[in-house]
Amino acid sequence: MFRHLYYQYLSRKIQRRMKELRKFSDARLKAQTAILRGKLAQGKSLNSLLVEAYATVCEADRRVLGLTPYPVQIGGGWFYTLVTSPK
Repeated sequence: MFRHLYYQYLSRKIQRRMKELRKFSDARLKAQTAILRGKLAQGKSLNSLLVEAYATVCEADRRVLGLTPYPVQIGGGWFYTLVTSPK
């Protein structure tokens, strides 16, 4: 049960960040990829960047495809990433 609540919490956190990213221009949103790669190269853990990365991808999907994932899809994607990422 606690895992379910945790994924709901993360999903909400991603959705809040997505709302902030809606204010970004297309160029600024595209620059997020380079920013995230830079942070990863500086030694930040993948887990610490996942909220920002998921929010960026979700906002890009909304702009390009016109589709926004449901909260349960965001949580499922997060879970899949945590389970399959190398430790």
